[in-house]
Amino acid sequence: MIAFAGPVSARTQPANLGTARVGTAAPAFTYSFINGSVFSSANADWASGLSLDTSGLKNIRIAGKAAAVGAQVRVVSSDFLGNFVFAAAFQPLPVSAVFVAIPFVNVPVPSSGTIIIDAIMNPGASIGTADYNQ
Repeated sequence: MIAFAGPVSARTQPANLGTARVGTAAPAFTYSFINGSVFSSANADWASGLSLDTSGLKNIRIAGKAAAVGAQVRVVSSDFLGNFVFAAAFQPLPVSAVFVAIPFVNVPVPSSGTIIIDAIMNPGASIGTADYNQ
């Protein structure tokens, strides 16, 4: 997993637990079981749900990097039935050779809710670990 500097979080989850949003795009992704990241070789969307124990405001950092401008990531939260939906604005994956933390602050999660990492990937983009409070 990609380690973040700073205080220990309640939970860290690798991106390789997610999936291609469209099944036919699955071959575009390569999984690393060394650091938990997902690498894209094409234009394709990636989604990964985060395991939560409680509702409330969540602070999330996602490790990401890209080889070219255009890749983006956001977080989306909803309740169990999909009645409450919050979508953060897309943030660009930084063009970088190393993973960079992309913060999402005060993401509201309702009772029985979930958070999904929603990434629009391009060739050379990679999503690593998500680090978040319970």
